Amino acid sequence: MRQAISVFTAAATFVLAAGCASPVTASTVGAAQPSVSVTASVAGAPTTAPAVSNATTQHPTSPRATKRPTARPAASHRTTQPASSVPTSFGYSPSANAQAQIDAARAAARADGKEVLLDFGATWCGNCVAMDEDFRTSQVRAVLGASYHLVQIDIGDNVDANMRILGRYDAASNFALPVIIILSPSGTIRVDTNKTGNPAFDQAGFLAFLKKWAA
Repeated sequence: MRQAISVFTAAATFVLAAGCASPVTASTVGAAQPSVSVTASVAGAPTTAPAVSNATTQHPTSPRATKRPTARPAASHRTTQPASSVPTSFGYSPSANAQAQIDAARAAARADGKEVLLDFGATWCGNCVAMDEDFRTSQVRAVLGASYHLVQIDIGDNVDANMRILGRYDAASNFALPVIIILSPSGTIRVDTNKTGNPAFDQAGFLAFLKKWAA
């Protein structure tokens, strides 16, 4: 009986000594050591102590969303040039609102730097008809579109209202038709053919006149 107790005691002492012999590393200094549980169900049977895990659990980190800067469109430095508005209709209309047409032409001239060409005429005037035919040729239309805003004003049928308009530019009492008034973009009178005389009404002569005063 004493011998059996001695064996049991020796075995227990060995297991305790073995269980305390855990290596000390930098990660375990100051850390609480796990308690050792010893079970001796069978005298002399070796008892295995639970292994101490010093591994640090790594949690995967979710990558942060990276915001990419939105590319800005390149600034455009193109300068828009005024389009060449080639006239497509000609003639003297007694029903037209001449003053509204003049106001629109002058506003356009202030915006694009072209000149305003006022043509006061009548359908029964031979020189007016000849000049109207010049307006319809491709060469004259090209110069008009590039340099002028044309307004044709009837003073043959709509005499009273449109003669008052003409009187604002020329106070004369007698006129040789047609009367051509050329205004600068600011509204200054550059040409008054009632004072300077009319140009030749063939295509070459009228084209030279337009080019001379072109903006």
